[in-house]
Amino acid sequence: MAQYLAKGIPTGAPVLDPAAVWTPPNIGPLDGSNLWLAHTLRGGNATDVKTLPDMIGGRNLATTGAGNSFTDGTAPVVSIPQGSAAMTATGATPPGACTVLIVASLVANKSAQVRVPGWTIGGGGTSRLTVAGATTGTYSVAPPVGLAVYALRLEAGAVSAWINGTSAGAPLSLQPGSGVLYGLGTNVYSSTVREDYGLLKVWPRALSDTEIQAATSDAKNLFGIV
Repeated sequence: MAQYLAKGIPTGAPVLDPAAVWTPPNIGPLDGSNLWLAHTLRGGNATDVKTLPDMIGGRNLATTGAGNSFTDGTAPVVSIPQGSAAMTATGATPPGACTVLIVASLVANKSAQVRVPGWTIGGGGTSRLTVAGATTGTYSVAPPVGLAVYALRLEAGAVSAWINGTSAGAPLSLQPGSGVLYGLGTNVYSSTVREDYGLLKVWPRALSDTEIQAATSDAKNLFGIV
């Protein structure tokens, strides 16, 4: 029997209702290891979000802090207004290579806004897109204002990044660190900047340029990003 790819259509149905049926939208290649998507909170409590479910890997992001909220609409997001409410989950040993797709409002001058084993991603101290592992590197471009799609291919010695499908510049010669956390929200606990997160998807391999562009297109369509 032939198999065909089906893309789910988010309708606003309360997915926390056991009787509801909701198919997660396809975003890029099907072999992802983790997927955290704000759409999954539709129908739940809009304030004091404590948990964001992992739709693939079962590593739910959680916080013991307070103040996180969910905003529904054409581009649903989880908002994390302070570092002490960052949402994390313990992962495995950093893989040799991985690819990360993010839909978020990254904030300049805030570090570690997104974490995956071995790496952290954020606006950096220079207001530029910054990636850190055992070493740190900064691209020449600043995160745009508002939601954007960030794709990062994380490999030892060659980290590549795209913003809304456009290359962020030459690959950075970086090495991964030993951290094992997945996370959303800056680890700067004095932060009072609102950070919005719509999507974090991880693949345990280096996606090709073509696959990254296709995944970016899926994410832009899902969140209405031009």
